[in-house]
Amino acid sequence: MKIIVPIRPRSVAELEILLRKIDKRVDIIEVWFDIIVQELMMAPGLITHIQSLLTRSKIEQQVEVLGVCKTAAEKGSFPGNASQRVELLTEFLNLGGNCIDLDVSQNSADQIQTFDPEKLWLSYHDFQTVPADLNEIKEAMKKFSPSVYKFAVTPQNQEQLQRFIDFAQTVKEPAIFTTMGPLGLKGREQLKALTWGAFYALSPEYTTATGQPTLEDLN
Repeated sequence: MKIIVPIRPRSVAELEILLRKIDKRVDIIEVWFDIIVQELMMAPGLITHIQSLLTRSKIEQQVEVLGVCKTAAEKGSFPGNASQRVELLTEFLNLGGNCIDLDVSQNSADQIQTFDPEKLWLSYHDFQTVPADLNEIKEAMKKFSPSVYKFAVTPQNQEQLQRFIDFAQTVKEPAIFTTMGPLGLKGREQLKALTWGAFYALSPEYTTATGQPTLEDLN
């Protein structure tokens, strides 16, 4: 199972600090650009500095770097439109990022197809429940041939959680299964044997979803 650590820096300076906190247990760093992008727009020269930070992390810490840029609908705060998000993530890959994650429900087919499938994680989020049509959603995602699928849902009761676990058992492709909300932590524990990767925050103050464990929980 891949250990993925999400970081959501509020500035380029904080990005550098957070990258230095990554240890050898981590396989993938997920960098949220939804806040930091405003600083980059005001000081484009910082792009080169970010490139050096990412390169150093990949070499020194032997990790892959995943880029995401989330809107308010995805519990992020990116102020731009979908085309601007695609442009930013394309630049991230050009700077040496390994892959990017797009939500299938928040991006058009044309925008998703902009990216090389080998560098594409395609995700689906439901912050309210576990939808009944997970199989149909998965089939819709399949036409883009992503390298990794991700399903993040919010079970409201044990029946919904079990239904999500049953669905996870049917997926043969590399896929991340994660849960949020009151049953988030319980669901993540039960899905460990089925998920390709799992998210662990650096510490409690850096969690990016309800029910998300921290690196201390790996101990």
